[in-house]
Amino acid sequence: MIERKLILAALLSFAFSAASCDQLEQTKSEVNDSDLRLTLGGFREGHPDEGELNGVCTPNAARTSMDCDIYNGLAGWSISEVTIVVTWSPYGEDDKRYYSERVSIEPQKTQRIAILLGLQLPIDTQIRNRNGVPIGRPSQHWGWNLVAAKGHPVR
Repeated sequence: MIERKLILAALLSFAFSAASCDQLEQTKSEVNDSDLRLTLGGFREGHPDEGELNGVCTPNAARTSMDCDIYNGLAGWSISEVTIVVTWSPYGEDDKRYYSERVSIEPQKTQRIAILLGLQLPIDTQIRNRNGVPIGRPSQHWGWNLVAAKGHPVR
């Protein structure tokens, strides 16, 4: 019985020390992360030759959340956080929201993130002919853009 308690205590001690090492590594990584200022095109400001951070975001059917596939095309940078701005018409100062999401995206990799918007995006409008057949693509009354990121150089 005492052997079992000693083994259990040793296992618990090992598990707690492993968890604290993981937290320490995560904290070190967060401390070493740099703010990456992005241009409108997703390039790191002042370093367009490094590649770009970009992606595709689509709203759910209710237009209350978005699924985004974010691609890290920044050579030599591991991305730990992205900030996305979502805007909608009439595009005034109060018609935008910022969403920051923790990620872990190595160079030339993609990660999917889900963003709960806390609002409902406006419905797209579709021009139709007299017979009701859609003409062209729908007009969106909302948009999104990557505006900032955090990351650290990959060795």
